Amino acid sequence: IAVHLAVWHDLPYSDSTPLLIRTMRRWLQIVADLYNSEPVPGWTIERFSVAIDSLAATVARHPIAFCHNDLLPPNIILNSADGRLRFIDYEYAGVNYASFDIANHFCEWAGFDCDWAACPDKRERARFLEAYLGARQHASTVGEWELMVGEMREAPHLFWSLWALVQARHSDIPFDYRSYAANRLSQVTEL
Repeated sequence: IAVHLAVWHDLPYSDSTPLLIRTMRRWLQIVADLYNSEPVPGWTIERFSVAIDSLAATVARHPIAFCHNDLLPPNIILNSADGRLRFIDYEYAGVNYASFDIANHFCEWAGFDCDWAACPDKRERARFLEAYLGARQHASTVGEWELMVGEMREAPHLFWSLWALVQARHSDIPFDYRSYAANRLSQVTEL
């Protein structure tokens, strides 16, 4: 997966504006229009806004790349006949911070049940980053990427919680999106 993601991150792209912050701000405006001032207990519109601004300042120096942005297990397909790995579901693909794509992939190990204990430990994350950097032939070190991915650790929770709050009002899928948002936000402590 790490090697295949490195290939994605080396794809050429024309837009140089990462989608993370602008998408979260757009979703926050929708959430503000749909809900009262506190769409999830403990999370006011203002708190979301401050968290997004804090994240924007923190990740401004992170490298950008063409990213998948939704690498949950069902979006990763291994063809058993030829051994080739493929990513599917490109709905959220676009230019973004490579560190977000990696941090989000690690968070997605928890699944929709939000079993945070299922996420990779430090050793697994380091192995992933070693394979990733080996495939990208970067001068960066695993330590530098561990720091960037660590800085991005809470971003997927913020991103997908806003997505879930929008879905809670617009989706016909029978899923408790607001509880999912609250579960994701329970992992946000520093933003």
